[in-house]
Amino acid sequence: AKFFNRLTEPSTAVERVKWSPNGKPLAAAGHQSQVIIWDAASESVVQQFERHADVAPPDRQSIVQSISWSPDQQLVATACQSGQVFVWKPTTGEIVAEYKEPWLISSLDWHPTDPRLVIGCCDDKTVKVWDFQTDEEPTKVMQFDTNIVVVRWSPDGDRIAAASQNGDARIIDLGQQGSTVTLGDHTGGVTDLAWHPGGDRIATASEDLTVKIWDAASGAQTLSFVAHDGAATCVAWSPDGKQLASCGEDFKIKFWDASLGYERSGLR
Repeated sequence: AKFFNRLTEPSTAVERVKWSPNGKPLAAAGHQSQVIIWDAASESVVQQFERHADVAPPDRQSIVQSISWSPDQQLVATACQSGQVFVWKPTTGEIVAEYKEPWLISSLDWHPTDPRLVIGCCDDKTVKVWDFQTDEEPTKVMQFDTNIVVVRWSPDGDRIAAASQNGDARIIDLGQQGSTVTLGDHTGGVTDLAWHPGGDRIATASEDLTVKIWDAASGAQTLSFVAHDGAATCVAWSPDGKQLASCGEDFKIKFWDASLGYERSGLR
């Protein structure tokens, strides 16, 4: 692994980073409620969005918890701990839509093909879908028996995967009367999940130190390995689906062979 560049504009802890679909602009958010859009090649700031700080109530933090780009890269959705969601233009900062929830929103994800639909999970044990072009209220609300910490659309947009604090994840088919596949073998809370680019597998990271891979159709576990010396906090597939990257509370980023589960390289 080779270090390429360092962007140093944020003056506080950075909570989230997200590449745009074409891999050129990069969005980063930190503890000051500010979202910065970078041109990574030129190291220049394209836009600074600060509306989350303006709307947070005095008793609620406005740390930005989630960033998601629209599939056409024309919009960005951001959510903060105070429950505010903004949909805005990354080139100008213009707000296109905004939503206010009374609960923390821990994760957002844009539909992979429909530039209208954003999904998010709230601390009231719900997952909600917003169509920002037509409705002020969520168009769909799914109730769970525990708080969901991360939610992701499948690559084809027909299913969602939702991970919970109680150690399981669920795949919900939105086109088959909500049929559900449960992925339930972690002994600690699931902290992150990621769909394989082909949509046939899911990787999960957990507080139990492990990363696991699952068959998305049957829910069968196909691979499990201890990934970190502390909680595994993040997981991502390579574009070709052959490798996984994970990071953990041991301050390490590791790269894994996704078929065998052995470590290929790492950063610390």
